[in-house]
Amino acid sequence: MMSVDSIKYERLNAKRRGVNFRYVTEVTNDNLSYCKELSEFAEVRHLNGVRGNFEVNKTRIKGKGGEWKREYIATATLQEAGPVTQLIYSNVKEIVEQQQFVFDTLWNKAIPFLVRIKEIEEGIKPEVIEIIADPKEALEVEHRLLKAAKKEVQMIFSTVNTFLLQERQLGITKILYNLSKHGVRVRILTPMNTDVKEIIVNLKKQQTLYQKDQVNKNNNSADTSSVIDIEEIAPSSSINAKIIVVDKQDSLAMEIKDSTKDDMYSVVGFATYSNSKSTIASYCAIVENLCEQNQLYMQLGDAYQKVEKANAMQQEFINAAAHELRTPIQSVLGYTELLLEGETDDRKKQSLMRILHQSKRLRKLASDILDVTRIESSTFQLDMKPMNINSVMANIIKEYLNRLENLNSENAAKELTNVNASKDDNKISKDSKTMITKLLFKSRLKDEDDTFVKADKERLTQVIDNILDNAFTFTDSDGNVTVTLLKQETQSQGQQQQYVNIIIKDTGTGIDPQIFSRLFSKFATKSHKGTGLGLYISRNIIESHGGKIWAENNGDDVGATFTIALPLLSKNN
Repeated sequence: MMSVDSIKYERLNAKRRGVNFRYVTEVTNDNLSYCKELSEFAEVRHLNGVRGNFEVNKTRIKGKGGEWKREYIATATLQEAGPVTQLIYSNVKEIVEQQQFVFDTLWNKAIPFLVRIKEIEEGIKPEVIEIIADPKEALEVEHRLLKAAKKEVQMIFSTVNTFLLQERQLGITKILYNLSKHGVRVRILTPMNTDVKEIIVNLKKQQTLYQKDQVNKNNNSADTSSVIDIEEIAPSSSINAKIIVVDKQDSLAMEIKDSTKDDMYSVVGFATYSNSKSTIASYCAIVENLCEQNQLYMQLGDAYQKVEKANAMQQEFINAAAHELRTPIQSVLGYTELLLEGETDDRKKQSLMRILHQSKRLRKLASDILDVTRIESSTFQLDMKPMNINSVMANIIKEYLNRLENLNSENAAKELTNVNASKDDNKISKDSKTMITKLLFKSRLKDEDDTFVKADKERLTQVIDNILDNAFTFTDSDGNVTVTLLKQETQSQGQQQQYVNIIIKDTGTGIDPQIFSRLFSKFATKSHKGTGLGLYISRNIIESHGGKIWAENNGDDVGATFTIALPLLSKNN
């Protein structure tokens, strides 16, 4: 067109009259000069492989009230500049609209003329992103890319079934293995199951045989580039795709519609081919990140196994040591008590009392260590039985008072006098002459209420004793400790649950803010008298009962309150 002056000038004149021209053509080195002339009066776009020659014309008809005349014109054959031998013409509306649609489709796929000029003049490979809707075509593109691989192939499978399906229908590992024997590095990332692992084992056997053969052929020099790396990744529930990157120049991402089917054409959905540098870089980064993540996961797994092994050995040692300690401790306690019974010398008696006191502390420490070991090894067991919480708590308090009353004036013990215990203000224990701090027990539960819980009495006593010990330790001699029972109803997930709250309130120094957030964890203590294991064990005991335990400092900044909530048994239980 541009080499025929009459045609060229007519279009220039039309341009001067305000006519707009748009052309889609394949711009090459051979026709670049003509295309530049064409761009002087028309908007030009480039499309690879475009064929044919047609025009769609829209002209306003004079004197027809602004009506438009639409025409379609095409030459039957393309030839170098010369007279037109055959011409197709139509002004049929449907034909013109059809050809207009064809032109608009090609126009939208084409790239601007200036972009194409830059590619040609600077030798840039055109970057394309192409949507492939036909699964058959997508698989053909995959085969073409793999066949053309020269240096490297990277593949990601999001599901096990996708990998196995390609292996069954295409023999993908055989294709990639053959590529690797020609020096192409192959890396596959896929979730794994026993079938995939079996394929990998067989593949490694083939690689080993091939390398031995290479050694024999090349005088003890094996070609290690023939190894295929297959690494395990976690299956993805949100990403269902297969990604292929070849030589870091071409990529193909396939949508996996349903990896459970046995036909690749039914499995593959839309696919996207691209040679865009940014797209390739993104896919390569995904591969590297997944590989690094997999290596970190393996390292963490190894480290975890080592830590677990060390913990198991430590727990085993602690358990054995604690068991071994109990026998000599019990003997020390027994012989010390025997010696105390017949001792009349006050000085010797005082020394024996110290031995007895420290031995009991050591026995408690050994018992706590055993409990912690059982808790952390999930071997902690309870003897759960239904019991009336009113009478159980009254007995626990009585027994605790008896132990307080039996304390004497040894230097390591706190002198306590005037201990009272009452239920609804009725005394259940006589005043002790050797105690100062008061212990009160109050029940707000009505006698006719169903106040039964399912509990291990020995373990519940252990928890109450531990909290009371702490309360007395941090409460001055003129203070008091109060134990109260309350009934509470809670609503959870539309169901009503009744609890009994055991509230232990003291007027001591309160809980130190520095350990408040970790109060029920191991070794949470600022006291030189304890190990910080008691509350940790207490929490686990109460939670094993299906209950809860918590603590708070009192609102008047005097003392602390511990609350234990245990579920009450319903009438049906």
